[in-house]
Amino acid sequence: MMNTQDLQPMKLQDEILVLETYSAHESAYDGLSGLFNSVKDIGRIVEDTAAVCGAKVLVCGIGPLYQHKISPLNKNVIFTTFESDQLPEEWVRTINHYQHCIVAHAAIKEVFIASGIRIPVSVLHNGYQRYTRQEDGKVKHTSFNIGFLGIPVSRKNLIKLYEACKQLQQTMIPELQLYVHVATFYDWLDPTPFGEMKMDKMVHWTTGKLTPQEVSDWYSHLSAYVFPSSGEGWSYTPRESLYLGIPAIISDIPVHRDLIETGFYKRIKTSGKIPADFNGVVHGSWDNIETDDIRDAIADVYRRHGHFLNKAAQGAEWIKNHWKNEDIASEIIDLFRTL
Repeated sequence: MMNTQDLQPMKLQDEILVLETYSAHESAYDGLSGLFNSVKDIGRIVEDTAAVCGAKVLVCGIGPLYQHKISPLNKNVIFTTFESDQLPEEWVRTINHYQHCIVAHAAIKEVFIASGIRIPVSVLHNGYQRYTRQEDGKVKHTSFNIGFLGIPVSRKNLIKLYEACKQLQQTMIPELQLYVHVATFYDWLDPTPFGEMKMDKMVHWTTGKLTPQEVSDWYSHLSAYVFPSSGEGWSYTPRESLYLGIPAIISDIPVHRDLIETGFYKRIKTSGKIPADFNGVVHGSWDNIETDDIRDAIADVYRRHGHFLNKAAQGAEWIKNHWKNEDIASEIIDLFRTL
């Protein structure tokens, strides 16, 4: 990795630099770290670009965190996202210092523009990880296994998913098991609300960063994958699970709508809007997801599991040709050529 102390304040003739917003040697643990890992090889990775001029700089991350590491003497492009329908003022102010913004979904572009982003905004997908598919019939389930993969911030509604699964286990599906994997907890995220869940014998709670094969093995336990999020900027796991032929149950939010319209997913309906509470600070709103609606969607997949397995198998063939990771880097390079 190049340290910018080694760079002279001279024109770099439009060289592409990638700001090290995440450790270049660390596995992905959330959406933006996954994006960084997908595109980090398009240019030299640097710790800071504030003393550089004439470069084209890619920043994958949260805009306000890196303002001090960019310079107006470069052409700066930020690839980022947000999960509600209104950007914070600080985001708007800092993103408008860039020359170009990339988001992963057209619905997010609408949010950015409506919030006051005045620089050009392009839509380029994030891709998704194609984990190893298990051989048909290799994995046998003696229970009905629901899965959730992600960092359980409030908008992802993991506690509501747990409550829905508990109701179903007690009334309809005694063999139901809930598999939860959390790669890491953000420093500000309180783990206390998940204490009861972790202790429940119905729940298989695991943590830590996994290898791709370990993630594939984790998915192989599942009868269905459930992602009841109130707000997302892209959503990797609904794509990953469908690629693996697992019935996927997802919330009917803007960035999931094109997935739901394919007919390969089971929809969790939404019930109006609620304030988008980001760890005690509200920025706009996101969709309300009720426990009962999560429960009803899972119950339908349980009753008609053969039908949804067939849909997932069809979806696995369809999605393998969509949102390829290999395309992301070349599309960003093409964008840089226009700047």
